This record gives sequence, C-alpha cells and structure tokens, in this order.
Amino acid sequence: PEAGQIHCEITHTTIDVPYSCLSYVWGSEEPECVIFVNNRHFKIRRNLYNFLCSMHLDYVTRSLWIDALCIDQSNPGEKNHQVRHMGDIFKAANQVIAWLGKDEDNARFL
Repeated sequence: PEAGQIHCEITHTTIDVPYSCLSYVWGSEEPECVIFVNNRHFKIRRNLYNFLCSMHLDYVTRSLWIDALCIDQSNPGEKNHQVRHMGDIFKAANQVIAWLGKDEDNARFL
C-alpha cells in the first residue's frame, strides 16, 4: 500500500469474536473519498474517511464493525436484515466508538 492510503479487509465472522463498533454521523449524501476494501476501490463519505485517517494506526489488527462497510448498502434485503440486528451488534461489541467528527482548531469541548 502507498503512504496515505487506507486499506481494509472485510471478513465474515460472528459476534463472539472481539470487535469494536463505530457510531457516527454519515454526513453528506455523496461518497467522495476512496479507500481500498479487499484491494478494491470503495467510495465512502468524508466523515467516515476522517475517522479512518485518524484511527487507522490504532486498529491495524483489530476488528471494527462499521455499517457503511459491513452492510451491503446496494442490497435492500441485506440492509433491512442488518439494520434489524444493529442493536445486538452494538451490544455484543467489546467497545463502541462514538465519532463526533474531525477536531477543528475552533472546536469546543462539552
């Protein structure tokens, strides 16, 4: 992989294997950033790209469940099935990460 590129691998597993879930705002409608998933170009939205850029070094060998990547968004049947199980997916996670967005210079903390 070239420097600065994000590479992910999708694997099929069960909720018994330790993993983290990402909770985040999808953001703008159109995917505008490219990552590599299983060595293929994959377009994602900017907010998810910003998360992956800021976190990818921490999750090199960890399993991370992200709806935009783990659910086939072009398959309504799979999408509906997975959405019904998202509560179980998040409950079974070892960790849930809440991504509020990229830190800006003028950001204020609550």
